[in-house]
Amino acid sequence: MLLNFTNVRRLTLCALTLRDPESYYYIRMWQTQAFTVEDICLEVDADSPLHFRV
Repeated sequence: MLLNFTNVRRLTLCALTLRDPESYYYIRMWQTQAFTVEDICLEVDADSPLHFRV
């Protein structure tokens, strides 16, 4: 897990680049309220699949 947030209020993530997710998920937010995510870049190798869970 690269970023893991639990029970967080008023979280803002912006202008962030996350690279090479070979052995982890990128971001997990649980019981997070009033959050903003903007201008996030997920960089992966062309051979690596990218999976999203919402």
